[in-house]
Amino acid sequence: GIQVLGSLRCLGTPIHMKMKYGSGYQVEIRFKHASEEGKQLLRCGEEVTEFVRSTLSSEARLLEAHDATYVFQLPRFKVGGLSLGKVFQELQQACQAYA
Repeated sequence: GIQVLGSLRCLGTPIHMKMKYGSGYQVEIRFKHASEEGKQLLRCGEEVTEFVRSTLSSEARLLEAHDATYVFQLPRFKVGGLSLGKVFQELQQACQAYA
């Protein structure tokens, strides 16, 4: 449930609450500074943003970028659309190709 100023405002399962009141997930991507042999290297924030938007969601927004760390806001997950499983699957595959 959600409690505001001592009063219970709504009640439901965690999934129900996330779907009704949540704004989506944030994903933080950190890159190592050194590139392993045979792997590509994303060189700038624009390349990282393009990768996330083309691979995960065109609605992803870059919230923070500093050094080799990027934080993106992903849209709400929908049935038949982006899911948490797809995010993990795509990022795992990207680990094989990128440093």
